[in-house]
Parts: sequence; C-alpha cells; structure tokens
Amino acid sequence: MKNLLFTLVLLCLNGFLFGQNTTVQTLTLDDNSTSGSFSFPDEPGQSFEKIWMVYQMRCHEGLVGSGAVGCREWDYSCNTFLTDPTRIDSSKATHPTHLIPGFSEDAFPYTTDPTFSLLTVNQQEMVHGTLVQGSSAKIGTGLTPLTLYSGADQSKSQLLFPASELIAEGLTAGLISDITMDILNDSDAIEYFRIALKHTSKVALNPADPDLVGFEEVYIRDTDFPGVGEFQFDFYQPFLWDGVSNIIMEITYNSPNTGVGNTAAGSEILYDGVLYSETDDYHIELNGSGEIEYDVTNFQQLSEEVTISFWAYGDTAAIPSNTTILDAVNANNQRTMNIHLPWGNSRVYWDCGNDGGSYDRIDKAANIEDLRGQWNHWAFTKNANTGTMRIFLNGELWHSGTAKTRLIDLSRFVLGKAADGSRFFPGLLDEFRVWKKELSVSAIQDWMQRKLTADHPNYADLVSYLPFDEGEGGSLTDLAPSAPVQEYSGASPWRTKKGQEQFKGFSIGTYRPNVTFHQNTYMGDSVIVTPVLDTLFNLPYAVNYYSVAGTDLVLDNTEYFWLAETQTIYDADGMEVGIIFVSPDGSIDIGTLNYYAKRDAKFELLSFVTPYGNGLDLGPEGKTWWFDVTDYAPILKGERFLSVEMGGQSQEELDIKFIFVPGTPTREVVNMQNVWPFARGWFDPIQNEEVFEERTVPLDENGTSFKIRSSITGHGQNGEFIPREHYININGGTQEFKYEVWKECGDNPVYPQGGTWTFDRAGWCPGMATDVREFDITSLGTPGSSVTIDYGLNGSTMAEANYLVANQLVTYGPPNFELDAELLEIQRPSDRDEFARTNPNCDDALIIIQNAGSTNLTTLEITYGITGGTQESITWLGNLSFNETAEVILPIDDLYFWETNSSDAKFEVSISSPNGGTDQRDSNNSLSSSFEQVEMFDQPGLEIELRTNQRPQENKLTLRDGSGNILGELDNMASQSNYIQEIDFPAGCYSFTLEDSNDDGLHYWYWDAIGQSVGSGFLRITYALNDQIQIPIKSFEPEFGGDLHYSFSIPLSVANKDLDELRKFSLFPNPTSSSFNLELEGISAGMVVIEIFTQEGKLLRSFEDFVSQGKLYKEISTQGIPSGMYQVKVSSSDRFWVKPLVKID
Repeated sequence: MKNLLFTLVLLCLNGFLFGQNTTVQTLTLDDNSTSGSFSFPDEPGQSFEKIWMVYQMRCHEGLVGSGAVGCREWDYSCNTFLTDPTRIDSSKATHPTHLIPGFSEDAFPYTTDPTFSLLTVNQQEMVHGTLVQGSSAKIGTGLTPLTLYSGADQSKSQLLFPASELIAEGLTAGLISDITMDILNDSDAIEYFRIALKHTSKVALNPADPDLVGFEEVYIRDTDFPGVGEFQFDFYQPFLWDGVSNIIMEITYNSPNTGVGNTAAGSEILYDGVLYSETDDYHIELNGSGEIEYDVTNFQQLSEEVTISFWAYGDTAAIPSNTTILDAVNANNQRTMNIHLPWGNSRVYWDCGNDGGSYDRIDKAANIEDLRGQWNHWAFTKNANTGTMRIFLNGELWHSGTAKTRLIDLSRFVLGKAADGSRFFPGLLDEFRVWKKELSVSAIQDWMQRKLTADHPNYADLVSYLPFDEGEGGSLTDLAPSAPVQEYSGASPWRTKKGQEQFKGFSIGTYRPNVTFHQNTYMGDSVIVTPVLDTLFNLPYAVNYYSVAGTDLVLDNTEYFWLAETQTIYDADGMEVGIIFVSPDGSIDIGTLNYYAKRDAKFELLSFVTPYGNGLDLGPEGKTWWFDVTDYAPILKGERFLSVEMGGQSQEELDIKFIFVPGTPTREVVNMQNVWPFARGWFDPIQNEEVFEERTVPLDENGTSFKIRSSITGHGQNGEFIPREHYININGGTQEFKYEVWKECGDNPVYPQGGTWTFDRAGWCPGMATDVREFDITSLGTPGSSVTIDYGLNGSTMAEANYLVANQLVTYGPPNFELDAELLEIQRPSDRDEFARTNPNCDDALIIIQNAGSTNLTTLEITYGITGGTQESITWLGNLSFNETAEVILPIDDLYFWETNSSDAKFEVSISSPNGGTDQRDSNNSLSSSFEQVEMFDQPGLEIELRTNQRPQENKLTLRDGSGNILGELDNMASQSNYIQEIDFPAGCYSFTLEDSNDDGLHYWYWDAIGQSVGSGFLRITYALNDQIQIPIKSFEPEFGGDLHYSFSIPLSVANKDLDELRKFSLFPNPTSSSFNLELEGISAGMVVIEIFTQEGKLLRSFEDFVSQGKLYKEISTQGIPSGMYQVKVSSSDRFWVKPLVKID
C-alpha cells in the first residue's frame, strides 16, 4: 500500500478556493509505477462537498519528445481506474460443460484403460564369422567387484580411458571390434544394454560437465550373462580409434529391477575417470491434468531478489502455444511472478515484482529447439536493488533488462499452470529450485547438472528444492531448509529417464571395470536386427465437470480418462510403422454453459488519450487538468487500488492527486455502480447483444434521482474515424438517449503535436479527456423497482471498429438545499491548461454557474474584480432548474479594471442573493483564478501580418475590441498572399481570431508527408520601420488546428507618459565601433530577449538575460557586425522596446 498523504491546507489552486481539505497523493511524476493501493478518507460521519481529481502529465524528465526521450511518439488510450473489492462486476460469459486441458474438440472419446506411446527400437546382434587375425589390450587387472547392474531401473555410466594407457597395453590406431569384461557372478539378463564410444581430450570427468553428445553406438541388445568369467561384447559396428585421443565409454541400460544384479572385476585409478548414476532419475510430466499448489511458508522470504531454475522439455506437438509454467500472485490476486515458456509467439516472458498492479517484465523470442524436443536448463533471476532481471539458458546469459525495481510479495504460487487454471505447460519438468538470492553465473553453471547439497555456495538462501525423485504418490519432499512438504494435485505425473537419456545427477568414481579392447578381423560377419516395441505409459486427461448455480460457474468434480484414439507406432527414425486401435468406453459431449463471470468492480474514473509525443514540449511542469469526481464518493473510501491502463500508461509521466473538500454536497451520492464492466466491444457483437447486453438493474430504494454516465471511444481504422450514433435505451421501446460519439480535435489546447492530432475522432483526441455524456433516467423508473438498460449502436456494420465503453449508474439522494447557487468555474481569465485556447484575455470574463438548489434559480448578483482593484457587479437573469448550468459573460469596460497594487493579483468572483434571498450554502459562492496578463503594445507602427497558404478559402481573420465589436475582417483572400492590418487604435483591449475551417491551420506537416502540399502561411505581429521593412515582434504557431485567439492591450495615454518616464531605454555610446551598453529601467522582473536586426528585418544576433529589481544593464559586443544602421529590440513577457543603433568602423 502506498503512503497516504493527508494534508489539511488552505488551497487556492487553478480557480478553486477551498478551505481545509484532505489531499490524497497517488502517482507522482518520479514514480516508475502506474498503479498502486492508496488510502482514501473513510472516517464515520465525514461528508465532502466536492472531490477533485488533479491530473498532471509531463514528458519524461520534462524533455521535448524525440523517440525514447521525453514524451513518447504515439497516441495511446491512457485510462484511469479504481478497483473496489467490496463491489462486484459481472460479465456475460460462456464456458464449456467439460474443461479438458490439452483437448479442444467437441467430443472426447475416452477409455478407462491406460494407453501407451509406442516406439520400435532396433536391437542389434553381431554374429561373427571366422576370426582372421586379432590383437587385444587389457586395461586394468584388479579384482575389486564393481556393479554393472544395480538397484536402479535405468542407469548410465561413463568410463575414461586415456590414450597413454591404451597405447601402453598395445592398442593401435584402427578399428576396435569388441570388448571383454570380467564378470564375477551369475545374473539375470539386462534389458537394452548399450555401449557407445567417443574420442575426447579430457583428462578427467566432471559431474557438472558430462559429455552428452558425440558418442557412436556400438552395442545395443538385451544381454544375458550366463556365468562367471570373461564376457565379450561384440560390436555391431566397429569404432575407429585415431590412436591419439582418449576414449570415453558410455554404458547404459533400461531394466526393471526384478532379478539378480551384476558385478564385474575392476581396478582403482588415480584420476576422476568414472561418472555414474546411483538412482533412477525421475521427473514429472505436466499436461494440464495436475499442478503443484505451493505451501508458500518459505516464500515469504522473497522480496528483493530471487532465482528460479529448472530443467524443462517442451512437448513438440503442443509448443509453441500460450503456456504458463509457473504463476504467483499477491493477496490482491495480482501477478507477482510468471513465466511463459513460451507464449504462442515463441517469446519467453519473465515477469517478476509488483507494486500494486503493474509488474516488471522482460521477454525475448526463442529458437524452437530451446523450447521443445530436448532438455534445456532455464534460470530466471531478479535483483530489485540493482533493477536487473536476467534469463539464463543452459548456463549462458540469454536475455536481461534493467530498471526493474518492483518488489516481490506473493501469497500464492502455482507450478505447472496459471493461477487461474487457464493455461499450463505441456512438457516435462525436473530439478525445480528457488532461491531468495540472485545467483551468480558460476553458481548457476556449476550446479545445473548436479544434485543440490549443503556444499552449494548459496544453500542458506534456498527457499524451495523439488528434485522430483519420489517416483510415486503425490507428496513431494521439499529439500530446502525448513521447507514444508508440497503436494501434487492430479493424475500421477511420474516419468523416469531411460539410461541413455540421463544427463545430470552423476557421481564421480575412481574404480573402473577392467576392459579388454579387441582389434579383430572376421570373415563372414552378420548382424541380426530385432525390432522391440518400447512402450511409454500415457498420462490420463483431467476431465473437469462444470455447471451453473444461479449465475455462477461451479466446478462439480474432476475425473481422469485416457483419450481413445488410434495409437501410431514409430520406428527409431520417427517413421510410422504401424497402428493400434483403441476402442472407446464412451464419449463426453462438450457443450456450452452461459453464466456471469464475477470480479472486483473496476471503475473508469477518466478516459484519456496521450498526445503524439515527437517534438512535443509540455514544459518542466507539464499540463494539468481538473476533473470533478464527486460522483465516485461511494468508492473513494478506504484502501483502494488505482491503475492507469490500456497501453498509454508509460507514454508520459503522471501525477494524480485527489482533493476532498469538506462540507455538505449538493446531494448525497447514494451509490455508484457499473451497468456493465468497462470493456472493449467490437461493432457486430455490440449490435448483436453479445456484449453490453440488455440488463435488468434494480434502482436503489434510497435514491430519489438516477443518472447514467457514458464514456465511449472508438478505435480501429473505421471505429476511430467514422462517426456512429450510440444509444441508451431504458425499458425497451424507443431509444430515449441517442448521441453521436464524435469529438472535434482542432481546438485541442495541447498543440502542436507530432502526429495527426487535428483529425476529429470517435469520442477522443490525442492529449484530451474523453467527453462524458450524462443522461437523467429518474422519470423512467421508480426507486426500489428495476429498469432494463441497454446500450447499442445504430447504423450499418463496420469492420475494423471497436469501442472502449464505460456506462455507470449514479444514484442520488434529494437536494440538500432549496436555494443554492454555485459558482462552478472561471474559464476566462484563467491559466488552467484546458482553457489555454482563449487565454490570456483582457476582454469580457466568462464564468459557469449552476443551480444547486431545488428551487429554480432566476436572479443572481455577481461581483468580480482583480485582487486590490476595482470591483464590478452585475445582476444575472435567467431560469435554471436544479443542476442546470449557464455561461455568464462578465463585462470589462476598460483597462482601469486590470489595475492593482497587489503583487499576486487574481481574478476574483463571488455570487450572492439568489432569487433576491439568502443562499443556504455559501461555501460554493466564491472562486479566484490565477491568470497571465495580456501583452501590452505601447509603441506605434505595429501591424498584424497574415500570409495565406494555398487554401485561403479556409481562413478568416477577425479583429475585435474589448466589447466584441468587429473592427476589421480578412476573408475571401488570395492564395500565398500577404495581408496587413495596422494596429492603430485608441487605448483598450483588443483581440483577433484566425479561423481555419479545415482544422489544419496555416501549415500542417501531414499534407507534405502524403505528397499533397498546400504550402505554408504565417501570422505575426511586426514593427514597421518603414513601408518596406518590418521587424517581427511576435510570431504565432502556424499548426494551430481550428482557430487561434490572441488578446492584447494598448495602454491609456496617461499610462503611456508614465511608462516613457519610467522606461529610460538607452543605448550608448551610439554610434559605436566595438560595443555598446544597453540600459532599461522600470521593467518587470523576469526573462528578456535582446535581438539585433538589420534595416531589412533580418535577425543578426539574439541574447537572453534575467531582469531583477526593475533594471537591465548589459554590455553587448558588435564585433563581426559590419558598419551600418541596425535596430535593437528588447522583449519582456508582455511588451517590447526598439531603438536604432549605428555601427561605425
């Protein structure tokens, strides 16, 4: 759970004046996480008049977007959700009547008798003819009895014979035809006795690095040892020794331990020349019919570091597919560890750590041989302290990732399948190990093929160790220190490796059987090939029986059957050599159940789409939006999980806080509920009622009014760019609420962006919140009864169209006040980012009022002014019913209104005397807004210059005074032409608006990109030195979308004189040969720009400086500037000054 920041503060932020509030800080700009659990106010008797969500977005580290720097390139849905575990979401769902992991047909023919996989193995018997000539070399003369056939059903041994020993006993380079061993007892036959040889340069054998490939098989057959004495193993094919290499002899067998064991005479050697397996090497098969649900007592030690390692053998018939080999979740059922080995795209995914919702992940595409058809060793590590996650394949680093710092906190760990049972790993698993430590590369490599012992350097960090050596039953001995016994649930999973298949778990030995190597030549040899059918017991399928109880899906029971299908017999090369028919005992028909899937209710608080990031500069503080989330008061209580999802959560940095304003609300929010869970629906399924189907919804008996909030965005090529009519229908019949899901994007306050931001879209624009539609359904139902609610789409079908849909039902109590007017917001003047298109502003102000009382609002007194300035007032007349709103224009007659002595002036508004009476709630009667002053032009000779592009018919420029009167218009202009409007007006406030009917401004990169260039225009304010020369004073962004609004002021004549006296703008010496001093007094503190222009208006040099205490003094070099006349311009945030300068040699 994240720390809760409860603060009692006096806030005056972005137009909202609050008293003592509670602030809950959730995500922050420097937070790597985009989700978490947070505590919200939940004290008995608490009441909040308003709840605000303050949503701040910034490019990463405040940088301009460029690829992986700053804001990310693309627009993504970036929706904010709150999950309430005390409420339930339900979704219409289907489920098979029988769920059989690994089986996907409609009918399951079964048998209760075990089935087998069948493989034909060719045993080879050499029958020698007449011995022509021969020689032999006996290695070893000892009499120590050594076991050839022990208690293990399967066995592998490797014997090293150095070339020096072979040569010393007379062996020469050439063919080895046979070997002889000294048998010490009469024993039973050994099945599949096999000998293979290989050359090697090794001088010792290592159990951590056994030889597994490169052997040449020379002997394989069931072998009977008739008595004591020499026994010759006749090779069915000779081994060609090179005469210089050492030889490794590998002996394996597969034989059930039912008879007398076998021993041979041997000798001690002085080097590690023998590897052998002492016991059967068991493993488990995972096919979805079972899993290990861990007792996680030991797993509570996991937090910052972990290593998980195992051997896996994927099923060639089932991989690649969507698999899960292990899955761990926390107490909130959120993923904290997971391995897909692989997913259906052949990528291996390693997920580890969770901060309350989001998890760290690394993934990489794998070669098919790394996933199936052979044993591979995998090790997955994480160190949250260093932020490193790694994947090792067969002891080598295979993939890694950084900045992975989320901690591990798990309460459930499932091995073999997903925690919800939806996926499993089809294959074999062995030697499963978990450490609470990130193991070193050497620790992984040195022990991957050895049984763990206390000699392991990280033995004390071992959390779980399942070697799977039991071979029977369901109890698994966990060999980690103090670990509990684990249980396997399901059909018996046990498999054992045949002798030839063993590759690990060897012991080292220094006693080796005596072996005589023969180099004989025979005449008339023949090989008898005997096909032997080898059978492998198949695991049964788990058949899970389901039913529906009420609306819930219920697992009734699980039974285990074998699939009755034709069994194919293969030879050693994988070729089909025969079939066996399996008669079914019966067949299970798999039907479909309809039910409602339940989960914790997840509410969409905000639907937002990230802006196109390339070239985007949101500034060091980013952009901030304020959203009224008072409707969510019933769920913004106690510990709740907040998450930002849908793909765009990491495109930018986010800061989200909630401000709870104490007091009595307009009306109590009795309940908030999802009509349907938030979901994505495609066009046809929505129209066909397959999703967002008609629902019967009870209306809370404690409610007196009811509202549906609808937030919808369209996606896909058609769903995004083609409007469609959506509807909410209550109780069938006529569709009461029909609305087009469409949003104009040309007036987006976040511009320009590095993409197609101007194109209108279905319910969304890049860098803006989705519009929320609200529908009052109070008159359509009765509290305590039910209504049917249906959502749908009208119009012809569309491919490539899907919609993210959130429809919520809000239940209210009665109004708490009869006579209550509320001042909702100040839109002008304001520095809030969402109102940036019409600010700064000096003409009429704009506010929004609302009737928050049950009595219609007809009159209202409104007082407004600047802090420390003159106060104005008007009487508003109208007729607003409960909850209705109105825009109110507040007239500002002249520039005196903006004069103030305050150093922190704000625009302040208060309302009073609703209907001539007393407002029953005064806490919502006052607001103030911070704002920027408009730029002041107090120098003659200024002009507005507009140059059109090749589509001038789209543009219109309108110039107005402070009262809204039109002073001039430019319309019906020519292509690629310049137009001038002189700024020669009396003192006052002025504004101009440039409209573009195609929402693409004077220049839009898109038309150039697709080869349909329409040229480029510009809009700027210039200072005219003469009829031919203009110095640019202010230039406007040509990619402005639909319209550009700009306000400025011309000061009063008296103020002008004062300014001239205060300014004292001088350049000296003037003329100058090498440098000059610039002095400017009476200027506001802040950053200024100093520019030097030629007489033709060409910019030569530009500097920035900071002014403090109202005075600027700077020496500026003119080195490198030719002699002549120049203009020096100084610009502050709200005005500029220009003076001539003469440069002489």
